[in-house]
Amino acid sequence: MTPETAPCPICHTPAQKTECRQGGPNRDKCKFVCPRCGTYLIRENQMSQLESKPLSPKEAACVAGYRWENPHFNLITEADVEFLRRLRQPGIMERAMKLLRYIAEHTPSLGEDFSYPKTAFENDGGIMTFIGLVWNKAVPSFQQLLAASWSGAENEINFLLDKVLTSELEYLDAGGQITTKGWVAVEKAAEAEDPGLAFVAMSFDENFKPVYLSAIAPAIEAAGYHPEQMAFVEHVESITDKMMADIRRAKFLVVDLTEHRPNVYFEAGFAFGLGKPVIFLVQEDQKDDVHFDIQQYSYIPWSMDNLADLKNRLTQRILGPLGQGPIPVRPE
Repeated sequence: MTPETAPCPICHTPAQKTECRQGGPNRDKCKFVCPRCGTYLIRENQMSQLESKPLSPKEAACVAGYRWENPHFNLITEADVEFLRRLRQPGIMERAMKLLRYIAEHTPSLGEDFSYPKTAFENDGGIMTFIGLVWNKAVPSFQQLLAASWSGAENEINFLLDKVLTSELEYLDAGGQITTKGWVAVEKAAEAEDPGLAFVAMSFDENFKPVYLSAIAPAIEAAGYHPEQMAFVEHVESITDKMMADIRRAKFLVVDLTEHRPNVYFEAGFAFGLGKPVIFLVQEDQKDDVHFDIQQYSYIPWSMDNLADLKNRLTQRILGPLGQGPIPVRPE
């Protein structure tokens, strides 16, 4: 069906809506493509729930921020609505650092300005005191800034930029460039371990996407951790640099050896060198082909026709040595 413009049920930003009334797994769901909340599916009953009891601006800011950091969270069910309402907004310094990281990711190189798209500004509207420009709230770049910083309005972004990152921390100069102190802070944040992050190394082949979305990611979330797989991460820097930085930050790795991709073995070896816990998986019919230097380690075999078993076993394998993670568990 042809998309139509409709308010996003979460944040009310104009979005593209497609009704999925045909047969198949997505029947009776609507697909929304929102510049702030991303792409997701939602059942009509949950749309009615949110219409009768809309999210507050702060709740919407938290959901958009959570969706920004968890792009695989792409179906909103009845149980999810209350889970999303209970999300807690990060502290001001954490939000400022999230915004700084977004700016760093969109800064071409040292000494250059953050690449604000020219279409992001117009000559009327709310003044952005930080750089004397004016926000155009309709363009995707502005909505991404809101989501990345868990903010509800432009005045919050202005405060984080002007009062926190520029005046208080001196991570940005008056012209909007990241300072030396700012780049050092970005580097330290990239190196610091995130107690809730689980890095997933596996084949990028489209055939294995259901394994990640239906088993690996939900298993990690059920243990209280946030899964990150590079195929689902937006970035502008070198994928190798991003991968190595995120492995440094991760609490542990989940490594699927299926297809025996060299990069996957490299990522596992890099994690071992850093002393990170690594949990191995492999498709049942490929377990005899695991490289000899990995065969000494325990791994979870899985099959496409029983991904529920993989999900359950992986959750238990995580909880055993690592314990419950710090992230609220999404209801089943």
